[in-house]
Amino acid sequence: MRSLIIGATGQDGSLLAEHLLNKGFEVHGTFRKGSTDKFWRLLDLNIYKSINLHPYNIGSEMELGRILKKTMPDYIFMMAAESFTHLSFDEPNHYLSINTGGTIELLEAVRNLCPESKVFLCSSSEIFGPQDNEIRILDEKSLTIPINPYGISKLAIGHFARIYRDQFKLNLYTGILFPHESPYKSREFVTKKISRGLVRTKFRDTEPMVLRGINMSRDWGAARDYVQWMLELLEKGNPGEYVFATGINSSVRDLLELSLSTLELEIVEESDLVKNRISFREIKSGKILIESDSSHTMLNSLTYPPGSNAKLFGQIGNRRLTPLREIVREMIEKEISWL
Repeated sequence: MRSLIIGATGQDGSLLAEHLLNKGFEVHGTFRKGSTDKFWRLLDLNIYKSINLHPYNIGSEMELGRILKKTMPDYIFMMAAESFTHLSFDEPNHYLSINTGGTIELLEAVRNLCPESKVFLCSSSEIFGPQDNEIRILDEKSLTIPINPYGISKLAIGHFARIYRDQFKLNLYTGILFPHESPYKSREFVTKKISRGLVRTKFRDTEPMVLRGINMSRDWGAARDYVQWMLELLEKGNPGEYVFATGINSSVRDLLELSLSTLELEIVEESDLVKNRISFREIKSGKILIESDSSHTMLNSLTYPPGSNAKLFGQIGNRRLTPLREIVREMIEKEISWL
């Protein structure tokens, strides 16, 4: 079996490539021309030499067509995207062009060149936005009210997938992905900020880490789980739209406590009501490790309900969910190994 990962160098693309190789697939992947330090995840996973890599930037329709003609993949995974919700306010046109436009570009190429291929597309839990208090869990039928350009770009992906499934009978699977973590997460995300920041604060005596939205909650899963489910869905499931989630919300404070416990750091919490700030001071050294500024709330710090994986597991069967404690431990241990 032959697979093609559009965007093979990010967290999901690299972990998916590793999983596909372990399953005996011939793996092709694209990377963005001009990006720096692009292959570090593939190198760290020791799979760089096992993947057939192709340069491709979204917007290069002829290049994408050439890749599809050359590879004729059985499975295609669209992992390439811009994914920073707060930055999408600065570049809304860019986010729509890359996320939505890139998906349309792929759908047109598949329709014309390899219509029998199975295609996995990535949407996001950001399509839902904040919900009424009585809403306890989100699924494929929940109200979608995105509150940032990133969420809008991901919502459009689901609509285009539905149109191309209905009109052109393409084998399209859309994953509504709730946050999913690993050591290979980008530094801009809070889970990575915490694991990387605490390790460096403990072992390198750096400045205190600053966090906002410490009481914000999300449904955090394991990226390795999710990429495995992507493949299983294409192998066993019907085309459609599926939520990828754990069904359990945890707060940033929970992440902090798990990380501190893993690093065996005992802290005392100090509140400054005037500055509306909380500091976390290590008891042994007296050093401030973390400062949480709650003087203003960012839109991406709002809490959403968790997601339901019932429809997905109805297709692939029930699966073990990696506990958040294990995810945090892996991230911390990897950060220590990278020092």
